[in-house]
Amino acid sequence: MSGTALQWVCFADDWGRLPSTTQHLIRHLPEEDRVVWVDSIGMRTPTLSRKDMQRVLGKLKALRGAPAEQLDERTLPHDRFALVRPRVAPFHGVGAAVRANTWSLARDLAPAMRRLEITRPVLLISNTMGWRYVAALRRALRELGSAFEPVVVYLRLDAFDVFPGVEPGLIHEVEPALIAGCDHLFATATALVPAPPHDAKATYLPQGVDATQFARVPVEPPATRTIGYYGNIAEWLDYALIAEVVDAHPEWSFEFVGPVRVALPFGLAERSNVRLLGPCPYPKLPEATAHWAGAWMPFLINDHIQAANPLKMREYLAAGFPIACTQFREAERLRHTLRFVSDAQSFGTWLREDVSQDSAEARRARRHEVVGETWSDRVEVLRGTLAPLVDARGFARFDSPV
Repeated sequence: MSGTALQWVCFADDWGRLPSTTQHLIRHLPEEDRVVWVDSIGMRTPTLSRKDMQRVLGKLKALRGAPAEQLDERTLPHDRFALVRPRVAPFHGVGAAVRANTWSLARDLAPAMRRLEITRPVLLISNTMGWRYVAALRRALRELGSAFEPVVVYLRLDAFDVFPGVEPGLIHEVEPALIAGCDHLFATATALVPAPPHDAKATYLPQGVDATQFARVPVEPPATRTIGYYGNIAEWLDYALIAEVVDAHPEWSFEFVGPVRVALPFGLAERSNVRLLGPCPYPKLPEATAHWAGAWMPFLINDHIQAANPLKMREYLAAGFPIACTQFREAERLRHTLRFVSDAQSFGTWLREDVSQDSAEARRARRHEVVGETWSDRVEVLRGTLAPLVDARGFARFDSPV
């Protein structure tokens, strides 16, 4: 693969806003690859809620602001990367809006593609609504004088039809066509691999991990009584379980690092042994969690979680933490190194048998579980799987005339 450079156009989330799967993969592409990244076009029709209006206003301000490359906290990975802020109306179920958005996106894509000399792209879609705008990429290609038909790849990250805050009807309308029409599909969880006959063009690509970053957590267990969780404090956590565990183990402190997206029930915010620490920049997570004696994933078991493969699962392992979690499908693949807990009693067993007996040797063994599962390893699978499609579609090497 080292001799083959690929050209990418990505319909995904907002670059730099969160450390998403798609962003991890793109950051670990070889620098000779060229990438046009399209910020989120949305996955549902906005409402008049305060949250939605703030998001819309933020998007409008961004469009009037400085060029994306000049934004302070949205560092671009290299000079072969271009960031596009799409000027679209998030009404992807309305024909007139889709047509107007297609025209606008084509105008936004063409200059970025021209600058990077992208004329034979892979279209990587992780925002399902990107399927509605394949025509925008085709228009941009025609403007650049290329009649190339892009290779369309779906990176399926979640069961979006049951994902909190997403519009199920719109997903049910668009996603089946995307699964049927894409050239290849990568699924981050086994539950996301489509049913036959489309499974034949699907590859299971579980989450990767930045093992080097999380190796900054000391391998010697700390002399603390702190259990931690990081990530969104949102609808998918089991707050009844959290309250039960927190009350049953008052001698332990429980830290939650991340934005609070819901009103916390059971008076959790007032518990003396609960600390809500707010968001932490991704590069600083090792230092923020270095004093944890163990890490926790108290997920509410539902259709959303059963189809999820949380990034933090392998990140916790790369840090070496003893891990407790509720039992969901992707966690079962690592059950030999996790402890499933469903109540305060089983959580107490984990504290006694795993956390209190933890050692540097045990932490090194957990870290060993993610050897071969880095983002660079995942990129090798991604690019290696696409290479035959690339060649069959007539992609040129970058050392060939464009």
